[in-house]
Order: sequence, then structure tokens, then C-alpha cells
Amino acid sequence: MNEIINTILSERQVVLLAICKYLSLDSREKTTHQIFRALASKGIELNPQSSVLYKYLRFLEVKDLVRVKTKGKVKYFSLKNIREDEYPTITSRDVPFLVILQKSLENYTNLPLADELSSLINKNKWIESHETSFKAIELDSTSNSIHSELLSFFYYRILDTETVSFTYKKFEDTESKVVELEPYLLKEHNRRWYLIGKKAICDANDSSYLTYALDRIESINWEQSSNEFNRDHSFDPEIYWEHSIGLFRGKPEKVSFQLKNDFMNNIDFIKTSPIHKSQKIKEIDEQWIEVELFVYPSFELVRELRKFGVHNIRNLKPETIEL
Repeated sequence: MNEIINTILSERQVVLLAICKYLSLDSREKTTHQIFRALASKGIELNPQSSVLYKYLRFLEVKDLVRVKTKGKVKYFSLKNIREDEYPTITSRDVPFLVILQKSLENYTNLPLADELSSLINKNKWIESHETSFKAIELDSTSNSIHSELLSFFYYRILDTETVSFTYKKFEDTESKVVELEPYLLKEHNRRWYLIGKKAICDANDSSYLTYALDRIESINWEQSSNEFNRDHSFDPEIYWEHSIGLFRGKPEKVSFQLKNDFMNNIDFIKTSPIHKSQKIKEIDEQWIEVELFVYPSFELVRELRKFGVHNIRNLKPETIEL
């Protein structure tokens, strides 16, 4: 049975379950040292010098599953006796929203979040009698079959702030390389998933973030032990890609061009669907407008401009940008 449980649960869930099992053996309070030893006896080796165990215990505390007492400098943990009526309940009014949300996320069933939502819905006794079957929102996504196992693996490593090791091969490279990374974010862009993070072993002054496409990851190095890292909480995706059209970053600059209207209604399209939040428009006449952006002029910008038709764009600056 333990082998089955270890197969169907993530590594993080296995550890959380083992902690709860140990705390449930009796009503006596346990120290972190005792919990470390109990987990080790079950083959779960955690680094006692890191704060990884405290993160697991803090998670259980936030979920209101464990009780914490401090005596002197020592913390003692015990499992709470939780009655069913102590859990926050989902009412029948919540069910339509949850079901519609689930259907709207059908293209994202490869994400762990979708599994957690399904579990929440299936636990609800009103779900059987509810007939909501329509989808209120359609979201565009990559195929569910593309590296879904990697999404789950990296998702939990990001939550647990643990390093990952994998073999990676770029399209233009002839050989693969081993990457050891501190994972920060899973990002979808143009029907591809990307992992963003920092090198696990690098110069202390190196604060750069690297991007890896999941479809170019050849294998996970499962035998490589993961280490806990201190997450840089200043990392903000909104700021990090503030001047980007897509994934690539660089020094932003003023980009301007004149756009002609045609049978595709380019002017109406760019007004209602801006290329970037910095976009400013100035009307020249009935057929032409001038567009100004403040972005990093990458090839991703070029791709966006080509959608309007090369013959419909003139006076593109800086002149280093070639359509």
C-alpha cells in the first residue's frame, strides 16, 4: 500500500502525510528533532540544517491541522482533533461557480491546480444534483499531453523552494547539458510552457534569471538530490517583463512606426488590442496612424508587426529593426 501511495502522491504530499501520521500516533507533543528522526526511519531524509521541515510544519499550521506550542526556545507540535463541522463548508450557492470554473479550465487539466479544484468539487455533496454543464469562458492553452508531468514536478518544487536538475538541449545545440536551477515561475507563452529560475550554483553577484522551454527538457535527473534555496521575494513577473513583447528581455527604447489601414482594419485592431501597455497612437489622416512604443525591440516585436502586413508599415524606427 505504501508503494501505491508513494506513486500516486507527489513527494511533497508524501512528506506531509508522513508528518501527520507520526503526529497522530499519540497525543504527546513532538519536537522538530523527533519529527526528523521519525521521517528518517521511514526513508524520508530532510536536511536538518535547512528550514524545509519548518515549511512543511508551517503549511500544516496554516491549514489549521497542527497545534504549535513554544516552551523556552523549543517548539512542540501536535495534531489537532478536527471535527467535520470545523471545516469551512461549501454551500449550494458556490457550486455553479466552481463547476463553471472547472469547465473553463478544461484546457488546463494538466496543471496541479486543476486537480485540486476537482478534488474540492467532488467532495461537495451538492455536486451530484447540480446540472450546470456550460462553459462560461474559453481559455486558449497548449495541448494537455505536452510535458504535463513536468508541470506538476516543477510546480511543487517552486512551492517548496527546492532546486531541480534536468538535462536540456536547445534546438541549435548539438549536445545536451545538465542544468541545476532554483525554479521561480512556470510561464505559458505562445502555446509553450517555460520554466524561469536562477542557476543553483553561480557567483553571488549573479542575479540573472534564465528561461528554459519545457519541450526541450530531455529528462529530469531524479537521482540528483534537491536543496532548499532562499527565494528572492523581489522577483515580480509584472516588473521583470515590463518592457518585453513576450519572453525576451533587454534594454527598452522608443520604437515608432506608421501603420496603414486596409481590409483587415489594422487601425481598429491595434487600438482595441495594443501591442504593449506603453502604446500611444497619433492619427495622421484617415488611412494612416503613428504608433509609439517603449519596449525591448526583439524579434518577438518583429513578429507582431508582421501581422499587420509589411507593406502597411512605414517609417519604422529605430532603423536597426528589420521586418
